[in-house]
Amino acid sequence: MASERKIFTALGLAILAVVFEAAPARAGVIYSDFGAGNAYASGGYGIAGSNSLLCLSGGCAFVTRGFAFTPSDTEQLVQIDAALLLVQGTNSVQLTLNAGNSGLPGAVLATWVISSLPLDISPSNCCTVQTVTPTSTIILNAGSQYWIVASAIASSNTEDVWAENSTGATGLVASNNGPGYSLTSGAPMAAFDVIGAPEPGTLALGIGALALLVSFRRRARV
Repeated sequence: MASERKIFTALGLAILAVVFEAAPARAGVIYSDFGAGNAYASGGYGIAGSNSLLCLSGGCAFVTRGFAFTPSDTEQLVQIDAALLLVQGTNSVQLTLNAGNSGLPGAVLATWVISSLPLDISPSNCCTVQTVTPTSTIILNAGSQYWIVASAIASSNTEDVWAENSTGATGLVASNNGPGYSLTSGAPMAAFDVIGAPEPGTLALGIGALALLVSFRRRARV
């Protein structure tokens, strides 16, 4: 009887550990290259629409930028913060979360349109970020590549900049100015973070297992 009690106690403690580990209050950082207080560098990656002065004078169709990250744990997306700034033209930018596809941005998982970008006043930019949150549940799988992509809206005259990080972070950068994405590895990353929380299924599994253990324990006493 004593040994049985020890077994049930050990199992209960193990299941409780899973439950607390999966608690939503433990939302944390999946990826971040911000400095302290969301600091980032002056200057960065240009984003432009086809009717922007940049493209009309330089011959580009548009300019889109994407930056890759890979979660180490499977988590539910909570929010994304990005250091996006307006240079000139229409105050807007489209931000998407994309799945990876052969090392490049693939299927779009979520789309946000932001129209309240602060003005780029390099070199005095600091700490203002744009925050987006999902409208439905998005699970980011451990070990899978994802991309945060910023682009101008259709044929707009928008010129924006995505500020570089100030922490020295480097990684995969995808750029598209019309013909398709080109990939650069080991390049400075734009400043952004991805915040997540343990997926709900993990928590439900732990609670269900605990309830089942309690049920078995009660039957054992009868």
